[in-house]
Amino acid sequence: MAANRKRKVDNENQQFNDDWTVQYCFVQHQMNVICLLCHSTVVVVKVSNIKHQSMKISTSLSGTNKQLKLNL
Repeated sequence: MAANRKRKVDNENQQFNDDWTVQYCFVQHQMNVICLLCHSTVVVVKVSNIKHQSMKISTSLSGTNKQLKLNL
Protein backbone atom coordinates (compact mmCIF):
# COMPACT_ATOMS: atom_id res chain seq x y z
CA MET A 1 0.00 0.00 0.00
CA ALA A 2 1.17 3.49 -0.75
CA ALA A 3 1.73 5.70 2.22
CA ASN A 4 -0.77 8.54 2.50
CA ARG A 5 1.08 11.80 2.39
CA LYS A 6 -0.41 14.98 3.63
CA ARG A 7 -0.17 17.99 1.39
CA LYS A 8 2.10 20.69 2.67
CA VAL A 9 1.60 24.37 2.04
CA ASP A 10 5.26 24.81 1.13
CA ASN A 11 4.90 22.41 -1.78
CA GLU A 12 1.93 24.17 -3.37
CA ASN A 13 3.97 27.06 -4.87
CA GLN A 14 1.29 29.64 -4.23
CA GLN A 15 2.33 33.13 -5.20
CA PHE A 16 0.98 36.59 -4.54
CA ASN A 17 -1.03 38.09 -7.38
CA ASP A 18 -0.48 41.84 -7.89
CA ASP A 19 -4.18 42.34 -8.66
CA TRP A 20 -4.96 41.54 -5.01
CA THR A 21 -3.47 44.90 -4.00
CA VAL A 22 -6.23 46.79 -5.77
CA GLN A 23 -9.06 44.33 -5.15
CA TYR A 24 -8.44 43.40 -1.52
CA CYS A 25 -5.91 45.98 -0.19
CA PHE A 26 -3.12 43.46 0.41
CA VAL A 27 0.57 43.75 -0.46
CA GLN A 28 3.46 41.35 -0.34
CA HIS A 29 6.38 42.31 1.87
CA GLN A 30 9.27 39.86 1.79
CA MET A 31 7.63 36.46 2.47
CA ASN A 32 4.45 37.85 4.11
CA VAL A 33 1.17 39.11 2.72
CA ILE A 34 0.01 42.12 4.71
CA CYS A 35 -3.35 43.91 4.84
CA LEU A 36 -3.04 47.64 4.18
CA LEU A 37 -6.09 48.43 6.32
CA CYS A 38 -5.42 46.50 9.53
CA HIS A 39 -1.75 45.42 9.12
CA SER A 40 -2.55 41.76 9.74
CA THR A 41 -0.75 39.00 7.88
CA VAL A 42 -2.14 36.05 5.96
CA VAL A 43 -0.25 32.82 6.53
CA VAL A 44 -1.40 30.80 3.53
CA VAL A 45 -1.36 32.77 0.28
CA LYS A 46 -4.67 31.80 -1.28
CA VAL A 47 -7.27 34.08 -2.78
CA SER A 48 -9.96 32.62 -0.51
CA ASN A 49 -7.98 33.51 2.63
CA ILE A 50 -7.24 37.01 1.38
CA LYS A 51 -10.84 37.56 0.32
CA HIS A 52 -12.12 36.33 3.70
CA GLN A 53 -9.79 38.66 5.61
CA SER A 54 -10.74 41.56 3.35
CA MET A 55 -14.47 40.99 3.90
CA LYS A 56 -13.98 40.68 7.66
CA ILE A 57 -12.15 44.02 7.81
CA SER A 58 -14.49 45.65 5.31
CA THR A 59 -17.54 44.97 7.46
CA SER A 60 -15.86 46.30 10.61
CA LEU A 61 -14.94 49.65 9.05
CA SER A 62 -17.64 52.24 8.50
CA GLY A 63 -17.85 54.38 5.36
CA THR A 64 -15.67 57.36 6.38
CA ASN A 65 -13.11 55.29 8.28
CA LYS A 66 -12.72 52.96 5.32
CA GLN A 67 -12.28 55.86 2.89
CA LEU A 68 -9.66 57.45 5.14
CA LYS A 69 -7.70 54.20 5.33
CA LEU A 70 -7.92 53.68 1.56
CA ASN A 71 -6.73 57.24 0.86
CA LEU A 72 -3.59 56.77 2.95
